[in-house]
Amino acid sequence: MGFINFNFKNINIDHKKYFLIFENIYNIEPRLFYWINLFPSKKDRYILTQFRHQNFLKYTGLELVIIDQHRMTYHRLPGAKPNGNGFVKTGKHCIQLNSMDEADINYFCVEKLNLLDLNCKHTTIAHDLKNKFIFLPCRKLNYQLFIPELIEIIMYGLEFHYQNSLINQNFNYLDKLNELIENIFKSDLDFRIIAICKRIQMTLFDFGTVKKIENKSINYTV
Repeated sequence: MGFINFNFKNINIDHKKYFLIFENIYNIEPRLFYWINLFPSKKDRYILTQFRHQNFLKYTGLELVIIDQHRMTYHRLPGAKPNGNGFVKTGKHCIQLNSMDEADINYFCVEKLNLLDLNCKHTTIAHDLKNKFIFLPCRKLNYQLFIPELIEIIMYGLEFHYQNSLINQNFNYLDKLNELIENIFKSDLDFRIIAICKRIQMTLFDFGTVKKIENKSINYTV
């Protein structure tokens, strides 16, 4: 990703706003984001194995990204080359990396299932096996260049919740979703995020009204 360089109108905005919204929407339903996992033993740090924005698609299956509120780093898998080139073989890759260039080394088993899908699992190993794990250097990228990817992740989650609300799905995180929408309105985020939040807010209002009517109509007599 070191060659990523494209025009982004909001290049001077605070990336922390997007990260906090990303984190909030992830925590509502983590299973929805199958390509994102919490980083082991590090609070509020995440590891991404796929990418959704058009500028990052070519790195899917080749690189891992680790983000927290302050920093963003990426790691090329064995066989990957700069600018989304190279080839990573399918199968299991045993890797070690130091997240965010810190001293602690973490060990992972990354299984490449096909051209795009990676399954990344943290592992604990015996000392005499550590030399069998390939070390992946920590590479840094301007965090603001990664904002478009965060926007795509946020939009993915919001689209799901919007469709969920349209069919009046009986989800149990209505309050959390309302709180998320309010936080988004308070932040200066991409116009697409604001637009879909307005649609969600309208459907949530209708959904909440229906639930109140249903609750009032319950007969508690025995």
